[in-house]
Amino acid sequence: MKSDRIPFVVTIGFAAVSTLLFLLFSLSKQPDVARSGELRMEYLPLRENPENTPHHVMVKVTSPAGIKPGGVILRYFTSDDKKTRKVTLRRIRRGNYFGGYIPGLTKPANVLYQLQATDLSGSRVTLKKGTPEKGNWYILIFTAPANPWLRMLHLGLIAGSFIFFLHSFYFAQRYLLLGKDFGRCFWSAAAGAGSFFITGFPVGIVLAYQTFGVGWSGIPLGWDITDNKSVLIFLYYAVIIALAKGHLYKKAKKPNRISDRTFARLSLWGMLFTLVIFLLPHGISNAEMASYLRVHLPLFIPIIIAAVLFLIIRYTRRRRAA
Repeated sequence: MKSDRIPFVVTIGFAAVSTLLFLLFSLSKQPDVARSGELRMEYLPLRENPENTPHHVMVKVTSPAGIKPGGVILRYFTSDDKKTRKVTLRRIRRGNYFGGYIPGLTKPANVLYQLQATDLSGSRVTLKKGTPEKGNWYILIFTAPANPWLRMLHLGLIAGSFIFFLHSFYFAQRYLLLGKDFGRCFWSAAAGAGSFFITGFPVGIVLAYQTFGVGWSGIPLGWDITDNKSVLIFLYYAVIIALAKGHLYKKAKKPNRISDRTFARLSLWGMLFTLVIFLLPHGISNAEMASYLRVHLPLFIPIIIAAVLFLIIRYTRRRRAA
């Protein structure tokens, strides 16, 4: 294969694998399961619910011994008063499913809740265990509709950012292999960073406030993973652009602290870093992170293999050149 075709093929392959991984991560959500003997409870939680609308909870409970009457319950408390309440879930059409409702609230209020089931043999299971203060219970966030034009702008800028980053990824390969198009690599990264800043901060903050009633919950105000993902991606590109600021400001006293080849390599790693960060679900909590990674870590294997192959190829070429 000719050298000038390699960047195009690699970029198209990367985009295809990224899309596939994103779909796999989005569609592979599994229900939480709790067991005790032959008693089994399954529940697939939803994190968000329209404000002032009751939230329907449905759980599957099976046991050969039979379920104790009134034995499937939901405990919850709201962020407004923190008073624990109990809801008895009722069997749906004599099947294995039990359902009930959490009353609707107005943003920015949220609900923490857990589920418990007991069968006639005395076995008991709980989802989730522990104290809600430590983030072990399920969280339900009530949301309001945001301005549709602002949402479209937000999504458009995100898409534009990734297109710019992908262009930088492509032109970085062309520069490293052919010594061409470094300017396009740099300015694509800069345009992507600028677009991402606008959508992640001014637009994203206003959108979050309209939806959740809280504009920003990331660093330094909190540890919200969704907000901090934006911080990490923007800081990565902002730092490498600042290290090569001579391409932005020709009159800078110390224009570049890294070489053009280093910037191109960092652009390659930046695209990979951005993919890994965005594979983490939107809105995942810190308490859910460990279990999510445990279930989905095998899907990171293609990314790890690609990174290892890249390092092997790079090392082999250096040995040959020496």
